[in-house]
Amino acid sequence: MDEMERIRRAAKGDKEAFAELISEHLPSVYQGILSAEGNSDLAFDHTRETFLRAWHGISLFPGDQSFSQWLTELSSDVTGRNVVMGEQASNPGEVPSRLKAAIMKRIELEDGPAAWKESFRRFRFTLIALLLAGILLLMSRFGGCTGGEKPSVRPQNTPIASQMPQVDAALKPGN
Repeated sequence: MDEMERIRRAAKGDKEAFAELISEHLPSVYQGILSAEGNSDLAFDHTRETFLRAWHGISLFPGDQSFSQWLTELSSDVTGRNVVMGEQASNPGEVPSRLKAAIMKRIELEDGPAAWKESFRRFRFTLIALLLAGILLLMSRFGGCTGGEKPSVRPQNTPIASQMPQVDAALKPGN
């Protein structure tokens, strides 16, 4: 199976096809990031993050560039540095053996119970926000605490100025 077919299958959720892409590109991505960072722990973390971003965005992969160019852009974004990918690592033993397993484990966790938990958390947050917006809308419509007018004690149809002559007449001596 060629690379574009693996990319298409991975975009449809095929983890095995994506694992094959990882196996093919992991040495050059890791070595490029290691050269940019100079720290093997950071290179491990940033390589894992690069492939996780690739997994999440593979359905948006632009077909006008190679997959390795796309991974180079992703890794530069992850590290905040200009990462240059070379050819495959001269010694595949230079790549930590647990790195591919760590990437695949994160992908499995995200697609499993952790993904459901995160989706439920987001749903709950959205529901609470909608309920609060509804309450505020109702309060503003019915003059609640949001600045609506308070009812007046005097009758609305009788202005105060028209009541003044009656008061003046009542206070005149002899009435």
